[in-house]
Amino acid sequence: MVMIYFCDSSKLDLDLISEIDEKSLEKIESIKIDDKKRETLASRLILKKYLGDDYYFENNKPYSKNKFISISHSNNLVMVSIGDIEHGIDLEYIKDDKKIFKKLKGDTLREKYIEWTRVESYFKRVGNTSLFNPFYDGIMYSFIFKNNYAVSLSLAKDTAYELSEVFL
Repeated sequence: MVMIYFCDSSKLDLDLISEIDEKSLEKIESIKIDDKKRETLASRLILKKYLGDDYYFENNKPYSKNKFISISHSNNLVMVSIGDIEHGIDLEYIKDDKKIFKKLKGDTLREKYIEWTRVESYFKRVGNTSLFNPFYDGIMYSFIFKNNYAVSLSLAKDTAYELSEVFL
């Protein structure tokens, strides 16, 4: 099972920064844009809520002794996935961005963003871009969330997933 916790970080009180560990505090304080600070803070608060102290970061990637973790955020939406199997999650806010259109498959804007999140979630799962498999070994779920976000979840093997909103 993979649990995907999501929240809107736009109104998150930055004073909640006092509730996180020192390394996360350093990371957040280095971020210049308040919306990005809120997204990062929200991801750390979700991790703390569901894993306690059983997580750490290495090269900006989250780890746990007992679970697999993946984090994504875009335009004030934060998703943190925690599960028993290797996985990666990616989300992107859908906007008219001509730069990404040239390289991506798909006829519509949504299809192009779905393709982008599929690639990103796969890379997050395998952890090494040299292992890229154009056929996405494993299982891939992709969907449009809240009408404006493309989301993909790459799984090492088939398992259930569940979405749960978190209020911080």
